[in-house]
Amino acid sequence: MKKKAIHLCILSVFLILICNQGQAGPAGQAKTDSMISALKKQPEDSNKVNTLNELAWEFSSNKFDPKKAIEYADEALSLAKRIGFKAGEATAYRRLGGIVINLGQYNEALKFYTEELKIQQELGDKKRMASGYMQIGSVFYYFGNYPVALENYFKGLKIAEEIKDPVTTSKINNNIGAIYSQTGDHQEALRYYSASLKVYDAQGDKAGVAKTCVGMGNLYFSQKNYADALIFFRKSQKLSEETGMKKLAATCYINIGELYTVTGNYDEALQNLFKGLKISGEIGDEYIAVHINKGIGWTYFHLKNWDNSRKYLNYALAKAKEIGLMEGMEFCYYRLSKLDSATGNCTSSLENYKLFISCRDSIINGETSQKIASQKMQYEYDKMQKQEKAEQARKDLWQKIIRYSILGGLMIVTVFLLVVFRQRNNIRREKKNSEEERKKAEAERKRAEMEKERSDELLLNILPAEVAEEMKQYGHSRAKTFSMVTVLLTDFKEFTSISERHSAELLVAEIDYCFSEFDNIITKHGVEKIKTIGDAYMCVGGMPVLTTTHAADVVSSAIEIRDFMAERKKEQDALGGISFELRLGIHTGPVVAGIVGVRKYAYDIWGDTVNIAARMEQTCDAGKINISGSTYRLVKDNFKCIYRGMIEAKNKGEVEMYFVE
Repeated sequence: MKKKAIHLCILSVFLILICNQGQAGPAGQAKTDSMISALKKQPEDSNKVNTLNELAWEFSSNKFDPKKAIEYADEALSLAKRIGFKAGEATAYRRLGGIVINLGQYNEALKFYTEELKIQQELGDKKRMASGYMQIGSVFYYFGNYPVALENYFKGLKIAEEIKDPVTTSKINNNIGAIYSQTGDHQEALRYYSASLKVYDAQGDKAGVAKTCVGMGNLYFSQKNYADALIFFRKSQKLSEETGMKKLAATCYINIGELYTVTGNYDEALQNLFKGLKISGEIGDEYIAVHINKGIGWTYFHLKNWDNSRKYLNYALAKAKEIGLMEGMEFCYYRLSKLDSATGNCTSSLENYKLFISCRDSIINGETSQKIASQKMQYEYDKMQKQEKAEQARKDLWQKIIRYSILGGLMIVTVFLLVVFRQRNNIRREKKNSEEERKKAEAERKRAEMEKERSDELLLNILPAEVAEEMKQYGHSRAKTFSMVTVLLTDFKEFTSISERHSAELLVAEIDYCFSEFDNIITKHGVEKIKTIGDAYMCVGGMPVLTTTHAADVVSSAIEIRDFMAERKKEQDALGGISFELRLGIHTGPVVAGIVGVRKYAYDIWGDTVNIAARMEQTCDAGKINISGSTYRLVKDNFKCIYRGMIEAKNKGEVEMYFVE
């Protein structure tokens, strides 16, 4: 299922920069002929550069004659350089990038888009800068380098939001949504897709709605919600055909075809895939041809038509190698491995599977996921800090105005009193140099020390000691990435139903008693408490100070907590009081940690490690400690564990799990 989702998401971003591949009608042909005729009479100036760039666009989009398009763009670039027309030069680079990316020449496209961005930065054209970052991000997306793609998308998004450009903001939100959909973060994907679709709907932009619908369909497809996925794919297909976007229409047919393959309707699948194949042949798009041929080959596999299956898969693999399309190579190797296994060719099946693993690991690995999380966190953190600083600056300015006004009034009063009561003030000044004044100063000093101690104590109650010290010294603390920590999440079984049978006062008192004991236990083992949310308790070992025993420390804490809750339940049952059963989940991996806000500090952690720890807790039995495979490999020599198998976890697929005895 995950491989299907990745395949469909790749196509959605591909359409952001290159679409609208309809045939030019009579009006479009007349316009083109008019420009070509006028070109012969135009002098060597900026107007001629603009005409050449416009012709390059016509032959790369409406007519799709890449040879002529490149000729016009090259001529525009050469003339713009000769006359020093920077804006025309940048446009020519953009045209060339769009043409070669359409031909699958991604390295060349990256070179052209980078040159365009440099010029736009010189010109200070922020709208084009935002678009340039988006185009560069999309090239890295095709390469499978998602962290660098996301980095460029966020740079472009920051500029687009700054200049309030809703169109570019929507396009970039759409692209970011595709990355999160592909990496399994469905909540973030839906957030960015929805933001994009909202703007397109408001502007009546059918093309934009069509592109975003592809992404939404992919998202529902990855969640196995085939009914909703088909609705969005059909809507995108209809709008793309209405607006003449042949590339998008072809992509929709691929998505619909693969959906029918997954649901077992192979006749419908082949009908849609061959419609897409026909369109890709008309527009000469090798990128889409790879995915269509791969989809046809896989459908024939399900029909046990081995010859046709191998024919289309081998063609797709050859094309993917030719244009350097890592995602296409990955899926072809995987499906050829399945085909070889089905036809009894075990040696070839193993070789193809090894090549599939190699391609997959080069696209998505742990480091990539961590970089993606860091890119997202840094973008959100920087945005929040900018807003907080602006708000604080406004407050500081107002406070200065008030302070200076009061100071001015006091100065006037002081001068008046000095004139009227000079002699009396001299006498009082002498009396103040007495023992009473000395005692008062001493009392003030002690009170200040007590206030400082109380402030430090309060800060340590909400922040780890190292983070608190950093806040006191510098006034802020940046988000940090920890490559290996162990997260523990606990949750009371049937808490909601229990809470309905007891008063709020008794319920809070019992939770407070249990969580206070949890605090004592984890403190003894050097584990850091993060937060409580309702009846859930989160703590982590190995941060903010790195340790080599964090996994064992957390498991030891979990065992003591489990045993404490078992004894507590016996006591409460005997007294007829509130009793809980506890589930404990543990996972080890990377997280990002930091402080949110500048008022009422909250130290928290983020990342997929926290999500998996939550899945460990959710799939745990009451009174048990459920740990992941990564934690098990760190503690297996210290604790007795029972293998549970590969268990399905929400949005994570099958995950290796163990009970700690």
